[in-house]
Amino acid sequence: MRIPLAQICALALCATAATQDYVVLCAAKPGDPYHKVAERLATERRAPLVDFDPRDLRPILREFQVSSPRWVAVVLRPEQLDFALQRAFLQMATEVDDDPFVDFEFGYITGRSADDALSLVTTALARKPQRVTGLAQVSGGADNSIRREQPYRLRTATLPCVQGQVQGGKKFPEHDRAFVKTLRPDMESSSAVTFIGHGMPEHVVGGADAKDLAAMRLRGAVVLNVACYTGVTSTWYKSDWRASKWTRQTVAPEDSFSLALLHTGVLGYTAYLCPRPAGPELDTDLVQLIAHGASLGEARRRDYDKTVLGYIGFGLPRLSLTPVGESAELVAVTDAVRDLMLEGATGGVLFGDPAAVPFIARADEAPVQIRWQREGNTIKVDATCPAHALFWQCSDPTARWGKPMAKRVHARIPLGCEHIAGVTVQKLVVGAAQPETRVVYAFEQDRGEHFAQVKVLWEPTARPGDLTASFTIALTGAAARAKPIGGLGSSLPAPAAGEPAPVARARAALDPMAITSDMLQPRNTALLGWTNQPAKPTPTAPVDLRSTEITMHMRNLAVPSGVGDAALRAALRATAAEADAPGLVPAECRQALAKHGSEGFRALCILLQVGHHHAHTPDLLARCWVAGDEVRLLDLAQHRDLPNLAGAAVLEGLAVADTAEVREYLLNRLLYESNPELFAAAAKGAARLREARAVATIGEQLLARREGWQGVAPHLARALERIGGDAAQQLLAQFRAPR
Repeated sequence: MRIPLAQICALALCATAATQDYVVLCAAKPGDPYHKVAERLATERRAPLVDFDPRDLRPILREFQVSSPRWVAVVLRPEQLDFALQRAFLQMATEVDDDPFVDFEFGYITGRSADDALSLVTTALARKPQRVTGLAQVSGGADNSIRREQPYRLRTATLPCVQGQVQGGKKFPEHDRAFVKTLRPDMESSSAVTFIGHGMPEHVVGGADAKDLAAMRLRGAVVLNVACYTGVTSTWYKSDWRASKWTRQTVAPEDSFSLALLHTGVLGYTAYLCPRPAGPELDTDLVQLIAHGASLGEARRRDYDKTVLGYIGFGLPRLSLTPVGESAELVAVTDAVRDLMLEGATGGVLFGDPAAVPFIARADEAPVQIRWQREGNTIKVDATCPAHALFWQCSDPTARWGKPMAKRVHARIPLGCEHIAGVTVQKLVVGAAQPETRVVYAFEQDRGEHFAQVKVLWEPTARPGDLTASFTIALTGAAARAKPIGGLGSSLPAPAAGEPAPVARARAALDPMAITSDMLQPRNTALLGWTNQPAKPTPTAPVDLRSTEITMHMRNLAVPSGVGDAALRAALRATAAEADAPGLVPAECRQALAKHGSEGFRALCILLQVGHHHAHTPDLLARCWVAGDEVRLLDLAQHRDLPNLAGAAVLEGLAVADTAEVREYLLNRLLYESNPELFAAAAKGAARLREARAVATIGEQLLARREGWQGVAPHLARALERIGGDAAQQLLAQFRAPR
């Protein structure tokens, strides 16, 4: 039954509880086979069917503000879904009421054909919650193809799980297709399947692709995919960071991993229409389904909750997503977490009926246990998590502590009719350690009920151990005295009145929640309504690299970093010696600097902040680096206004630490860096690490022979030579061939 939007609210007054909660939206035109799928779903769910224009969601928003649906199924043709629509729809879904959270569960119904879309519908309508019989995890890009049986651990119980690591390297330039075929029985017998790795619309890189899925029948399974772009059904957008624009791309229906997966007969599929850098979140989605017994839509909605809290943690009152698409400007990246991870998190989509509940709940076996109790005008909340689940369940890719990824526990606590007056952490212990904590929280009103969405973050330096945490929510019955959003302040001492901006900025390097207008202004993020002009290097007088004098600027930066004059002087002397200062022996100065260890490393970072550096600074950093010190370089790398192009030494210097975070940062930086000198520096850093994954990006820029990049071409060529390998040699041969 097709019903105009204006009648939804009136119908809700006389409908049963089952009908007033559900709305079917259809973007396909009447008479289209996909429209008939929408008609079938609306009839079975006893829900209104509303035709809508994906290019204009304002009429939908106006009526949803009246009807407040719980579930929304969006039926469309595969070519109608893209990242641009998802971003607009997600933004709209947060604006039904005044709080910042998504206000209903939603999922997309589509497929390579209308029959595949109908399969999503009929599978959901026939589904009753089942017990989980087993899991399968398939990852791509491994060195060797390996199948192992590794039980999946909940809190105390385990579930049978088969892990398949697919080889994708020199021996198998695409991937080990024969091995993927051997995993078919494991996947087809599993209740839930997860795909892990890098991704493109056609495949998990080095893993399964659309052709591998063609013969599979994953009937009734739930599938989650962490690989980038593997939710794309037709149109996708490639981010051209150098040109600061989006480039429209398409994938053929027969090559789309997503459409091939929907053809296998799954109950639901969660994947991404864009790059997805927040890997650990996949596990929390899975636990929502297999332990909490969540519906498909609820699991996706809880993921959106954490995305919203991530934006709030950066000082935003709610989502304010900029448009994407071929005509939209690509917002410059000034903070990798906010501008890459959080932006990418908005592209997660559910394919399937959002009201479908796949599994029988076993909430006592959820790794993170949340208990709450009303005590007068407060609610006391206790949280626990065993050590074995801490990384997968409590890592927060949407927040940092200093530079490393913060840890967090997320809770959604019912408040009755009350409001939030404040949130206070009483205790947080990991093993035997009591790390620093901070809180981000926001008030949510959901269909007449009040909730507190709370995220307690803690310093990730503590050794792994069981988590025990307690916090209280202070309540008030008066909305005027409530605090709907809070916890954005620092857990470190606040900057003193009149404290120099560099000192305040150094405090922020230790705690990114210590946000002041002075620190935010240079970020130029369009999300806050500021201009999107690239940050310009801070003007500065020429540096005398032979000077060993400690300036007041250096000392102001040294105080909050715990660096004394002796270490600063050693860093200055080593820098001057490498610059051939008379009377200084480089070997002796390097040795003296190395004796200061981590403090010497921090002293060099201070010199970088004031632009006092040269080509040998990365080598000096290596002399006194101590594991963990690289977080300071990672923080400096976020500041595009370092004087005298010190960012170049920072990027190359990152290679002192061969960690996954450093490697991923350099790879991402190469993708979006538009400054030739900084690109060359990132290439040098990747080359020091022999990072083979950087070869294609460096080679692409080298062969482009762009105007203004001629001076860095030799550096890019040397970077490829240092990394080595057949691919690098082929690119170098192309570059050196006569034109």
